[in-house]
Parts: sequence; C-alpha cells; structure tokens
Amino acid sequence: MLLIIWPEPFATEAIQHFRHTLATGESYLAPPVTEDRHNIEKTESYDWQIHRITLPDGSHGVVCYFYDLTEIKRAQEIIRQAALRNAFLISLADFLRPLADPVEIQATASRVLGEYIGANRVAYFEVRGADYVVERDYVNGASALAGSYPIDSFGPKLLAAYRTGCTVSVFDVEADPNLSPDQQAAYAAIQIGAYIGIPLVKEGEFVAGLAIHTSGSRAWTPDEVILAEEVADRTWATVERVRAEARVRESEEKLSLFVKHTPAAMAMFDCEMRYLGHSQRWMEDYKLTENIIGRSHYEVFPEIPESWKQIHQNCLAGAVEKSDEDSFYRIDGSVDWLKWEVRPWFKAAGEVGGIVIFAENITERKQAQIQLQRQASKLIELNAALEQTASKLRERNQELDRFVYTVSHDLKAPLRAIYNLSSWIADDLQGQLNEENLHQMQLLQSRVLRMEALINGLLAYSRIGRTEIVTERVKVGELLSEILDSLMFPSTFTIFVQSAMPTLFTKKLLLSQVFSNLISNAIKYNDRLDGRIEIRANQKGEYYEFSVADNGPGIAPENHERVFEIFQTLQGQEVPESTGIGLSIVKKIIETEGGLIILESNLGEGATFRFTWGNRYDDDSHF
Repeated sequence: MLLIIWPEPFATEAIQHFRHTLATGESYLAPPVTEDRHNIEKTESYDWQIHRITLPDGSHGVVCYFYDLTEIKRAQEIIRQAALRNAFLISLADFLRPLADPVEIQATASRVLGEYIGANRVAYFEVRGADYVVERDYVNGASALAGSYPIDSFGPKLLAAYRTGCTVSVFDVEADPNLSPDQQAAYAAIQIGAYIGIPLVKEGEFVAGLAIHTSGSRAWTPDEVILAEEVADRTWATVERVRAEARVRESEEKLSLFVKHTPAAMAMFDCEMRYLGHSQRWMEDYKLTENIIGRSHYEVFPEIPESWKQIHQNCLAGAVEKSDEDSFYRIDGSVDWLKWEVRPWFKAAGEVGGIVIFAENITERKQAQIQLQRQASKLIELNAALEQTASKLRERNQELDRFVYTVSHDLKAPLRAIYNLSSWIADDLQGQLNEENLHQMQLLQSRVLRMEALINGLLAYSRIGRTEIVTERVKVGELLSEILDSLMFPSTFTIFVQSAMPTLFTKKLLLSQVFSNLISNAIKYNDRLDGRIEIRANQKGEYYEFSVADNGPGIAPENHERVFEIFQTLQGQEVPESTGIGLSIVKKIIETEGGLIILESNLGEGATFRFTWGNRYDDDSHF
C-alpha cells in the first residue's frame, strides 16, 4: 500500500521506520517535508510521526500522524515576498524623492526595477495623440528603444487590453497565440522574448505605461507582476507631482496678477509676514497709499493685537483659521469690524511659503446689527409689558368666570323653582285641567327647560379657550367608543366607525365635546328609522381631518353658515333640546385649537361635518 501512495525511495524509508517503531516502541518524529506529489499537480508541505499502540487483543500496531503545513508555508512565503516588495519600494522612493525632472524620474525607476528583477530592458512610455513615446529606457544586453512609435503598433488585442487597464504578461513571445507571425518576428527583431506590459489608465484614458522585456522566454511570477504594477503607479504619481509643482511655479506670476486685481481685500505674505502681493481693494479698504510690497505687515499696521499675530503663526504652521466677526481697533481710535480668513500657501516642494489673508470690512453691517440688538432689547421690554398685561387679563378672566357662575346660578335657581311649582300644580290639578290649559302648562315647563339649557350653553361657550386643559395621549377609537356608549339612539340606527383611528397627543376633553355634539346632533335630527352615521379620519400633513356624516334630512346651502351662529337653530321653539349653542361651541373649540370646520349638505341628502384637528407630537401618532 505504501508503495502505491509514496514513490521510492521514500516508501522504503517509511517502511523501515514503521518496522523499527513496531519492534522497539520508539516513536519516530519526521522533520518537515516539502515535495511535489506525483499523483496530483500540487506541492505540499507536512511533517509526520509514527507511534506504537496496543491493540485490543494485546498485540502491537503502529499509527502514523500527518500534519499538513502547506497553507502555513504559503502564508510565510507571501509575507516574505511582501516584505521584499516593500523594502524595494522604500528604496525606490529614496531614489526618486530628490528628482524634479519627469524624464529622469522615469529613467531612474526603469533602471532600479530592471536591475532588481534582472530584465534586459525596462521603459516608460507616454501616449501622445496617435503615438507613444519612450524618452529613455534602461537596457542590459539589449538595444535601446527610445523614440516615437504609432500606438497601433501594439496590435488590436494588446491595445484593447491596455485601454481597459489590464496588465499583460507573456512568458514566451514565440508561443503566444495572441500575436501574429509578423508581430512575433517584429518582437524578435528588437530582442523581446518575454514581456510584462502595464498600462496606466487615468480617469478612463490610457495615458502611459511601463514595459519590461527579456531577450529570452521567462516565466514571470505573480510577485514580479504585482511589484511591476506598484512601481508603475508610484512612479507615475511622482511624475504627476513634479509636473504639478512645475505648473505651480509657472502660475506664480499669474497668481500675483490675480491677487492684485481681485475685487476682494486680499494680501499675500511670506513666512516673515512681509507683503508679496495685495489686491487694490486691500489698499482702498485700509486707506493705504504708499507701496507696501516687501514691508512687514506689523510695520504697516502697528496696532495689530497679539492674538492676531498668534493666528498668523498658527497658519504659518499649516492651520486654517477664520472669523465671521472680529473687531479691529485702529490707531486713530476708530473700530473696524472684519470678517476674515487666513490660509497658508505652499511652495512647489510642499512646504509652507507664507499665508494669504482674505478680509471683508463689515463695519456697516455690524453697526446695523447693533441697532437691531437695541431694538431687540426694546422688544424684550415690550414682551415683559405684554406678559404683565396678560397676567392682568388672566385675573379678569377669573373674575369673569366667577361672575358667569354667579349669574348662571342666580338665573337657574328661580327657573328650577318655576319648573317645580308648575309640576306641583299639574300634579294637584291632574284630571281637572282642560286640554288647552294642560298644553299651556307643558309649554311652560318646556320653556323653562330650554332656558336652563341656554344658560348652561352660555356658560360652556364663555369658558372655551380660557381654561387650562391637560394634553394627553388619546386613542381616538377608544374615545369614540366611550361617547357612543353614553348616547341613546334607536336600535334600528347604524353607526360606523373607521377601524384605523389615530392616536394623538391632544386635549381629550375638547375633542370629546366636539364629537359628542356632532354625533348627538346626527342622532337627534335624523328623521329616518334606518338612520346611519359614519365617522372617519384622514391624515393631511400635520393635521387630521375627521368627518361625521349622516343620512338625515340634510341642511339647505343657505343655512350652512347660520347653523354655526350662537342661538341659531333650524328647529322650532318647542324643541327644548335645540338651544342653538351646540354647533357654536363646536366651531369655537375647533378654531381655538387651530382647526377648521365645514358643512357639506343639501336638503334630503344627509349632512357631513368635516373638521381638522392638530397633533402636538405628530411623530408619535399613528393609524
């Protein structure tokens, strides 16, 4: 079996160790082994051990333990390659850091990389229109290829790969099926046997690349390809940086002109706070007439406070500071109010070259603000006076409440006496009064009851909006159930309540009064045996719209406004319950709470009262 699993001479050696352990009981611990398995295309690392064991029948056997170290070895190799790659990249950065010429940077990177991986030729190229250009290349045993070449010479397949940012590595040009015979011959003519091509695609455009050549075939490792890609990117980043720095240097003159002619108050300083440039607005705002270029800012403005000097130093260290409002006490005793911002400016090499100060004179605006603050103080005083007036008004309201209660009590006392007296007379003369006298007696009692209802309505109406009522969580569905339980209505009536009613933070007592009045009216004045009332709710932004609809006799459009007026009723005087105050109370409650009520009705078509009701905490409400 071992001869099948393991090739010779390892199988014979393993058998010898098995026999030795079985005979002596001495365990065998093998050193780690790395080998290419003959039955699978795979390299494995492992160590193994042999130990003698006692079998159930008392005889001896051996057991062999294998420990797979393949993944550990691979991880160690990855770490080693990464360390080597990082060390090389650090060394490359040291070579490139002092360079300021893009061509020199590309040539140096090509040389350092070519020497490290043992290439015969390494070259950077840049795409310029329909051509690609090699300024300088590193060669070792191959001819130089510096020059300009048509970009189409890459061939359609390779060019398509480059334009999509794909790195291409070829081990053997002669065996590459993607190259035509003519291309293979052209490559051989310039000593390219194997190559790596790394495109640089920036913002979707193929702008440059790095080519690595060997004159013979070569199996490039994944680590070599990754390293080449990192060198290509880092070197190009360095090239772009130095070109940007050159553009900065070239634009300094333009910047100076811009600073001078910008419409804002702006000045540019070096690290010693000497003027390098300034806008014309700077001179005008600070009433400067002499040339200040080269002079110290603190000489031009000796009154600058120490706190501002510290800000300048902070910005020279790289900070950015600003103020939307700051006072500047001038040497003549006047005060300027400024909005300012101070920023560092940087030289091509990246170090701070000085600062730029942007300033806006906001003195006029600040003076207007001070005036507004004075007016605000006056408003505070007025608010205090209004609060005092409101306090007195609350006292008057309390007095009015006491007055209304006293009047209603004094009015209802004789009414109750009249009602009781008429009832006693009717009882005493029962059977003795003729029909007309009996009708008069009943009319007297109904008028007394109506007068008492009027007094109670007036009392309720006068208190709307003048009493503090607690705000609480109200489940409207449960509130309607309570109201309906308290009302009497014919068994033939149907009252439908929408199933999903909201939960509100509101004044439960007031909302209950509104619903009670509307529902009781819909019951009271419905002239049908199959009366139906529907109560619904609909959320509209920050408000809820509730509706109470019935199939009663309806109300003519010309009476829609009248029904909400106090003491106005469409019923006759003989109906004691009809005081003409109920809907007035409803309307006043709703409008006091910021809502609105409307009536939709025609004669013979029922009536629908719609009203809006706010929610103090809308986020907590739900259907």
